[in-house]
Amino acid sequence: EMPEMYSPGSEEEAALCMTHVGLAWAHQQEAVFWLHDQCIADGIREIPTKPELIKTPVKGKKVQ
Repeated sequence: EMPEMYSPGSEEEAALCMTHVGLAWAHQQEAVFWLHDQCIADGIREIPTKPELIKTPVKGKKVQ
């Protein structure tokens, strides 16, 4: 169930983004890896590993 409202940076915003652009990201593995590297460079620590990212289920796509 999608949230009716969200705040920037919230889990609700993340859920909406994953629903609307997740499939596009899933088709561009190098973009996902770039985002992963950017998160590390920015000091964001609670992120999945690259192998975990490519296994993340996306609505409309089977797990790789």
